[in-house]
Amino acid sequence: SQVAQLLQEVGPMSAAQLSGLQGIGLPLSLHYLLRAESEGLASRDHSSEGLIFWPNIFSTYAKPV
Repeated sequence: SQVAQLLQEVGPMSAAQLSGLQGIGLPLSLHYLLRAESEGLASRDHSSEGLIFWPNIFSTYAKPV
């Protein structure tokens, strides 16, 4: 996904930052980030700066059998 690629290239970001980078509305950027999370491409962190999305590094770990 384009959002997952941006997270890899740019690093962690909020919906507002994605909105500015892509020139799209805030609700749409939040939707894209949440969709990337639901697809396992991103993970989120609730920080003092708000909701921040990161590339999902957990997907690279081996899954238990």
